[in-house]
Amino acid sequence: MKYKLLIGSLITIFSSVSYAAPTTIDFDTLGSGVSVGSTYSAQGVTFSNATTIASTVCADNCAGSTSPTVIRSSSDLYNPTQASPIIATFDMDVSFVSLTGIDVGTDGFILSVFDIFDNLIASDTAFGTTTAGVGEFFTLSLSGSGIRKVAFSQENQDAGLGDGMVFDNFTYDTASVPEASSILLLGLGLAGLGFTRRKKVL
Repeated sequence: MKYKLLIGSLITIFSSVSYAAPTTIDFDTLGSGVSVGSTYSAQGVTFSNATTIASTVCADNCAGSTSPTVIRSSSDLYNPTQASPIIATFDMDVSFVSLTGIDVGTDGFILSVFDIFDNLIASDTAFGTTTAGVGEFFTLSLSGSGIRKVAFSQENQDAGLGDGMVFDNFTYDTASVPEASSILLLGLGLAGLGFTRRKKVL
């Protein structure tokens, strides 16, 4: 009987897992020239080396973005390097991340995710076909267990300043967690086991 109670509680928990809807940050609530920093800390993510810029900065109004705002590197403007990438750090484990690189030319776009110990979990790249990359945009997506940091930049800096790029639509999904009611059921199940065991001892 005690095992049936425990198994029943576990089945209830795993069938009641709560999946949070993915969160997308499009930076459109911020004006141009704003350092993003902890603006989205209430959503569990903090940015470094990221500054907003109006999407009109692109010759094609930053095709692939949502208007009116995108982000660029604070330190390297439109040419973020792998040595000094834009970084997003999470307060909790994340299982999925995606980001759109805009005006991606032949210098490419690299997106990497890391765990809480700064170990690389996964990485992906995309390359445009022209030097300036006007009108070329790519959305890279990565999944993994325990993602805590995201770094993004150009892959290379060989094509020169003509290959500048910006970013938009940062999307992430937190790891699923049991609902509070499911946790309560597990507690009741464990309490029931303890009561049954005590009754046998008496």
